[in-house]
Amino acid sequence: MTQERLSVFGDTGDLDLSTFKPQKSKKLKPAREKVRAVTEAASFPSREGTPPTPEQLHEPPVSEPLKRKPRYHTTGRTAQLNCRVMPAIHNRIYEIADQKNWLVGETIEQAVAALERQLEKEAGQGTRAS
Repeated sequence: MTQERLSVFGDTGDLDLSTFKPQKSKKLKPAREKVRAVTEAASFPSREGTPPTPEQLHEPPVSEPLKRKPRYHTTGRTAQLNCRVMPAIHNRIYEIADQKNWLVGETIEQAVAALERQLEKEAGQGTRAS
């Protein structure tokens, strides 16, 4: 019995698909107890979560991100500066900005200006010592 493939573009008006049924999977799943025994024997850690203890329910999270008010201002600053800093430095920049009522960009500008003054002072002292 030869079966010819049907053309995708041909007429399929007399095509009978009533006998088509998806095949059922013949793979049997092993019993849970057997899987558990094998994983425990291989020291495979379980990925199942454990319910929190009552103490954990009442403890505050270890590191909760600070919620800050949005800082939207039109300043002419259009270049973005992204860098990784330690959390303490990140928090200190925002503390100084809040203390001085500066924008974060202005705080960075002030820090760069102070660093430049310090470097000029050190360069001036270095030339005098020679």
